[in-house]
Amino acid sequence: MKYTLKFNRRVKLFTLIGLLVVLIIKSCYYRLNYAQRHKKNHGNSTHLNILYSDLEYLVDSPNCKIPNLNPFDESISKFLKSGDRIKCSSRPPLTEVRYSPTTGKHKLEISLAAVHFYSDGRDLICCVSMIQPHGVNVKVTECQFFNGSWTLTRDHQFLFVRCSDLGQPPVYENVHATPVRIRKTKKESMSSEQNVNVLLLGFDSMSRLNLYRTMPKTVDYLHAQGWTEMVGYNKVGDNTLPNLMSLLTGLPLPRTQAAYLNYFDKFPFIWKDFSSAGYITAYAEDKPYLETFYGDLPGFKNAPTDYYTRSFFLFGEKYFVNDETGTECLGFKSPSEHMFKYVIDFVTVNKDDSYFGFFWINQFSHNDLNKPASEDKNALKLLQQLNSLGVTDNTVIIFLSDHGLRVDDLRKTKIGWYEDRLPFLFIALPKWYKARYELRYRNLQENAKKLVSPYDLYSTIHHVLQKDSWKTPSGCKTCMSMFTQVPSTRTCAEAGISPHWCSCHPIDEVSDILFASFLADLVVETINAKLMDYKSIIKNFKCNRTENFSCATLTISNILYLWQKAKPSDVEYIVGVETQPGGAQFEATIIGNKYDILVDNAISRLNHFSNLSHCALFPESKKYCFCIDTETSLINWKS
Repeated sequence: MKYTLKFNRRVKLFTLIGLLVVLIIKSCYYRLNYAQRHKKNHGNSTHLNILYSDLEYLVDSPNCKIPNLNPFDESISKFLKSGDRIKCSSRPPLTEVRYSPTTGKHKLEISLAAVHFYSDGRDLICCVSMIQPHGVNVKVTECQFFNGSWTLTRDHQFLFVRCSDLGQPPVYENVHATPVRIRKTKKESMSSEQNVNVLLLGFDSMSRLNLYRTMPKTVDYLHAQGWTEMVGYNKVGDNTLPNLMSLLTGLPLPRTQAAYLNYFDKFPFIWKDFSSAGYITAYAEDKPYLETFYGDLPGFKNAPTDYYTRSFFLFGEKYFVNDETGTECLGFKSPSEHMFKYVIDFVTVNKDDSYFGFFWINQFSHNDLNKPASEDKNALKLLQQLNSLGVTDNTVIIFLSDHGLRVDDLRKTKIGWYEDRLPFLFIALPKWYKARYELRYRNLQENAKKLVSPYDLYSTIHHVLQKDSWKTPSGCKTCMSMFTQVPSTRTCAEAGISPHWCSCHPIDEVSDILFASFLADLVVETINAKLMDYKSIIKNFKCNRTENFSCATLTISNILYLWQKAKPSDVEYIVGVETQPGGAQFEATIIGNKYDILVDNAISRLNHFSNLSHCALFPESKKYCFCIDTETSLINWKS
């Protein structure tokens, strides 16, 4: 019996050892396999030297030290997955719009090679409608039949095509967005010196690390072509709106809530300056419900630029997109594919004119960590096409994002904290521009590893336009063109970045539970005070609201984390809290010194609020409000 017991113990011991060995082998295999897949995806990437060099910091200056983080760090590996690409149709499109450089005309044409996919061709008839803006909405004109082809004019930029066998339901429906050429009178000043075009290409919610992580082919191409990467590009606000406002107007978000009830037409957008100088201008976003100046905002009363695509994407989204079935395609292309094509068509049509274009893509990157991987080839193709068309010979191209992911599980990690604050920014200059403005290019190269912000980018774009000078943004008097020498001693405050968004200091965990509770209470008190302020502001507005509108008073249900910034002067703490009712999760920065302690005015929301804040009037209040009432109220927007 004793022998049997010893034997059983030995069996159990050896079994346990065996399991441990298997687990260790599997763990090693997983890590090796993960590394091999990473190496396979990146090959002998030139950018790996930047990512995994011995440098401890990307920005290493007296007042700013931004850590050089690994985008594939094991602490976040559980969040990384492959991205699935959208496939809109297994059949080729029946219609295409083609441009003739000889005539300067666009034609809508039926592809004879594709007809057999839809009909035997004997009774197939097609008609085309124009998609046009109609107030804040959109309308389509009466469908006009055409035979074989249709020549487009300026009024025919957005088309809705339907084809059917005679007397039958449509067998084919598609949309086309075409930037038909606009002839604009050039200013006399434009002919005195060679002008350079400006093209901004933006991906929403893409941190620098996630661009490297999901689009390695694109990043390799950018480095191989000599684009300048601004590794210290730091956001200045929470979401897209404040970061694009500072970039496009040089202004911070309006401090008065009344400003959110008015159209954005009166703001000094940078494209207005280019238009006044005789440039053709374009502004496009591919997801209307995510558009920067719409959603809960009134948007524009009139088209802000010469080319403006909102009506096209608004119609496509309303007619084709189905949330229940998960359909994202607008006809035969995804929104981002339509945008990529529109960019190429825009620069092709306007190759003999000076232009400013701002194109913003939301579809594959908004609130999605992994989906951008599915668009790496398309993004690479776009950049290669711009190069092959000669666009890079006379265009300053700015490839950028506004911020990283703000509301997912990755965001609640230390790496996620940095990613939120550090979007990507690459700048390409024509060769002749580098030679003519050698000092500017040298300064840009030196500034690549310094702290910069959207306000600086605003000044830089103005420097391109004004040639010999640059405009200081109204929202940041210490910000400057990146073609000038940015001080090596620069602080976040000097770049227009508040303490909450500043990524210039390493962060460490704090394990003091009592202190964490004290700071969490302070944060929730601050949020409740903000809600009370919004409530008093609402009373001053004449708008149709239900009288039972109210936001719940929040209490703490959980403390998510407490971190401390390693700063030589004031002490700064970062606290994550979960509240009830509603389960809202917030992150705040608390600044303390020997005299006082206060919560930074900027507070992050770490999870989605969905429709829980439907009763809140202003974008900022939606972030904090858990509505007590259950009925949605309407707002009368005032022009």
